[in-house]
Amino acid sequence: MRRTIAETKCATTHHMHVSIASELPTIAFTEPTAAM
Repeated sequence: MRRTIAETKCATTHHMHVSIASELPTIAFTEPTAAM
């Protein structure tokens, strides 16, 4: 069971990192534009 929880946690963390990574270019592009 412990291994399953660890694997699920890893998968969730990886998914979060992928989501953040895919949103970062949008944020990086939008914020300087908004600052102008």
